[in-house]
Amino acid sequence: MALFTINISLSDSTLNALKTNGFNLYVFRSLEDSISTAAPLIMVTISDLAKNIDLKLPDSDYLGYISTQDLVEFKQIFINKPPVSSKKRGRPSTSRPAPIIISNTSIKVSLGELATIDQSGNLNVKNNAPQTNIQIRNASSQTYLTGLGSIIDDKSIPFSAQNIFPDQMLTIIPQSSFLVLFSDNKNYKNGTYLKTIDNRGMLITASTNETRKVTFDITTGWGNNSASWGERIASGTDLEHILINQQS
Repeated sequence: MALFTINISLSDSTLNALKTNGFNLYVFRSLEDSISTAAPLIMVTISDLAKNIDLKLPDSDYLGYISTQDLVEFKQIFINKPPVSSKKRGRPSTSRPAPIIISNTSIKVSLGELATIDQSGNLNVKNNAPQTNIQIRNASSQTYLTGLGSIIDDKSIPFSAQNIFPDQMLTIIPQSSFLVLFSDNKNYKNGTYLKTIDNRGMLITASTNETRKVTFDITTGWGNNSASWGERIASGTDLEHILINQQS
């Protein structure tokens, strides 16, 4: 399996400040979709911070899922079962909507495959899509929440969500760009939907052939020696604007 690798370097003072104030590292993935209605979800959360953090992100091992529940900001989607929560320093957690738990309505899917939702709400996969795409078709009479996820460390983690209406087909192309940022907001967990970010981030176009090396300083922010594959993202930025692209 091909992997995208990103290395994040921190100074001693920055690492100490992040740990003292209860910061975690969060990762989002970009994608293209046929109607540009997808919502980005947190794909990776790292709480055990170190001076050098190596992110190894899969370029395959996708899955599709469906739910009959509605998605709102700060809502979290679990595939299978939610993890046991742990207490950690950081901003106090505010009231969050109850999570969406996907128990028996997810399925592995690869590029070049079509996942179909039947009238009973079952997902079936066939090799019936363009090789660079994943397609999801709703052959039922019900509207569903659907999206893609990845299998990371044997865990199924969603990274996008959107509605799919009866007799609609979505075409989705996972991209090689990832947004990384640190935050002390305890509402943020894997599978959580955010509209904007509350801290500085960097959008990185990753490669399976080369490790992307970046730095983060608590005062000056992100750096990558001005390489073209990295873009600084300001706090307050609309995530859908930078992560969700409509197919041309």
